[in-house]
Amino acid sequence: MLNFESFKCEIKDTDTASGTYNTSVSDIISFADMSDPYQVEIATPQGTTLTSGLTSTTLTVNCWQNGALLADTFFTGATCKWRKFNKLGVQDTAWGTAGIKTGRSITVARDEITVAATFTVEIDK
Repeated sequence: MLNFESFKCEIKDTDTASGTYNTSVSDIISFADMSDPYQVEIATPQGTTLTSGLTSTTLTVNCWQNGALLADTFFTGATCKWRKFNKLGVQDTAWGTAGIKTGRSITVARDEITVAATFTVEIDK
């Protein structure tokens, strides 16, 4: 669901008697539908840095609506698709099944990370 949209308006002066004849001006306006916004949070209770003492961390997705944490039942029937990107922003398609792991929570081991990684999650409901 799209909750945000931007529009650009451009106006050109076509009055030949005007001092600004043939000049264009433009502006952009954005609208946000805040009637039912969702906010997705990835919680990492063990932290986001895998140091010598920490060999894995768990990533859990939470979802908020209108500032309230949604109950676990929100995820019933939903699929959480996790993707891993390397330090250059390239998706690791060998990770998981075709580059995707599923579940509300996943565990990431230190040996799955080379220098740095970014994880994203998509909730299909």
